[in-house]
Amino acid sequence: MKFLAVSLILLLAASCALSQPRQVWVREYGGSPGSSVYSGEGQCALTDREGNLYVGGRAPSASSASAMTLIKYAASGNDMWVRQWDPTSAVG
Repeated sequence: MKFLAVSLILLLAASCALSQPRQVWVREYGGSPGSSVYSGEGQCALTDREGNLYVGGRAPSASSASAMTLIKYAASGNDMWVRQWDPTSAVG
């Protein structure tokens, strides 16, 4: 029984290791697409149960060259909302 459990775990691990993620969509934020102008940097990404993607990082805003930015994308890739905070105006 122990051999069967270990074999099953190894089979699942191999299956996960061999699966290749595929690119479904790409989005750029905070600059002209494909330009060399600073367009921000995503620093973390999470998904929820519905497949929505939350990307956090830094991007230019009206008041800052590098505002903290959080963007929610639908599973289809459409942006649902954007929130930005200017780190220089934060009360600390």
